This record gives sequence, structure tokens and C-alpha cells, in this order.
Amino acid sequence: MCRETNEFINMNHLQHAKLAGILAALLSLLPTCIAQDQAGPLGMKRPRPYFYGGLDLDGNGSDVLDYLVGAGVQENTPRFLFDGYAQYTNTRKTDDNTINNHSGRTRSLYAAPRYRLKSGWFLGGGLRWSELSTTNYVKQGVRPFLGGGRDWTSTRISVDYLWTVSEHVNRQGCLVPAGQCTNGVKGIDFLWFMPSPMSRSPVLFRMDFTPFWFHTTVTSSDPHLTNQQKGEIGVGSTLSYTLLLRY
Repeated sequence: MCRETNEFINMNHLQHAKLAGILAALLSLLPTCIAQDQAGPLGMKRPRPYFYGGLDLDGNGSDVLDYLVGAGVQENTPRFLFDGYAQYTNTRKTDDNTINNHSGRTRSLYAAPRYRLKSGWFLGGGLRWSELSTTNYVKQGVRPFLGGGRDWTSTRISVDYLWTVSEHVNRQGCLVPAGQCTNGVKGIDFLWFMPSPMSRSPVLFRMDFTPFWFHTTVTSSDPHLTNQQKGEIGVGSTLSYTLLLRY
């Protein structure tokens, strides 16, 4: 069993109770959202700004349970879909092979334009930017993604493949020239909304699950060692639950 799973299982009962209570509160709103969805016409002509907050189950060398907040805007028309947001997560690294790494946070930007077919299926892509800032180092990454999904009356599901095109670590945390202490993250992003963002509901529940794989961090400009590190593959995942309030 992987270390991240062990960390989650070993969370104390109070953390589990808090998590269960928050998830129950989120899910209790869904019947109202679905009723509003089915009672009114789909879609709105104007863009809809929104705010959100929730929980992030991480591990992967970080605290298992973090909070996240953000704001964004959605556009949902019969043919064009767009979702873009800025997000803050209180990431704290606890096992990343550095010492005295007491604090941290992750800032993210996300943009995803899509084309929607009459059948409800949609295709598209987008771009993610993230910056992990800790006591010991700052790491940035740019990751495009491509994929698609489908809208139903009361839900939306999408699946995207993402990969890394740019990574950089500041000199404080990386001795490789140009900050190329890379990990080459690739993954699959599963998004589930309930009800569908095509609805007129002011409240949405969102689950975001991303399994990913990566190579060992490059720590040297020596070609032999670099090839060895790039050949050592690890896996991880993130899972977040958020509640969106739309206007």
C-alpha cells in the first residue's frame, strides 16, 4: 500500500468526522440544486462569476488534508463552454526530502474553452499554471490539457489528459542550471459537476480527481544521473471537493 494511502488511513477520528460532516453538508444541498435545474430552462446568456471553497486530499509529500478557495467565471452556451479560475491552496510539504520546511501554499490558474455538440458531448483543452511556494523553495509548472466530456440534465463529467511543458525551481531549491529540477508530471484529470454548469442553479458541487505519474526529481546536470532519475517513475493523486456559489 502506498505511503499516501497509509497517511490517509492513519488520520485521527476527529479529522474523519470533520471531513464526513463537511461532505454531508455539501451533498445535502444537491436535491435543491437539482430541483432548480429541472424547474427552469438550461443555460444563461451571460457569463457567470463564482466563488468556491473546499477540501483537498493530497499526500504526495504534503499534509493529507488541505483547504482551498478560489474565484472564477463560467460561460455555458449551446455551442461554447468556458471555465476559468484562480485558486489558493494551503499546501504544506511534510516529506519532500528537505528539512525545516514549515510552511507553504499553492497558487493556480486554470482556463478551459470547449466546443459543445448538439448531443451534449463537448471537446476542447486548456492550460494550467501552478506555483508551489514553501519555506525552502519555489516551484512553477505549466501544463496544457486536452479532452472532453458530456452534459446531462443534472450532471457534467469530463476527462482530460495533462502533461508538463515547463518547470522551474528557484536557485534556493535547485542547483541545476536554469532551475531545471524537473519531475515531468503527466496525468488524467476527472471532473464531476452536480448539477451541470449548463443549469441555472446558483450552487454547484464539484469533485476533481487527478491520478498522475512523474519521474524522480532531477538534481544534477550529469547526463548519466539525469537519465537514471528520469527512468525512476512514481505515482500519486489529488482529490478535491468544492462548493461553487454562482451569480
